[in-house]
Amino acid sequence: MNSAKGCPNSECAAHKKKTLFKSSINYCPECGTKLAAVCKIKGCYTFLNNDSKKLCARCDAKRADRIDKTKKVGAAAGGAIVTAVGIIATAGEDVLQLASKIKKN
Repeated sequence: MNSAKGCPNSECAAHKKKTLFKSSINYCPECGTKLAAVCKIKGCYTFLNNDSKKLCARCDAKRADRIDKTKKVGAAAGGAIVTAVGIIATAGEDVLQLASKIKKN
């Protein structure tokens, strides 16, 4: 998985517009400067030290936090569903017992 590339030249129009280039392009089409790896998250444009990474440390941490939060919400929802099913099952048994008593009378 390759990262996106961006122009490190602060005077370049591509750098000012935060234009992302494919990893196969090595030089900026605007100014000719050698492109550097940048974070792929839209609007971040943080330059990366390691070309093999796709996201910067800040965006990677935000992504991990979102995943953890989703897991916690999912676990809480799953627990609520299990509790609700248990209550409904218990209430269902009570209704069946009541119905059998009424049927006997």
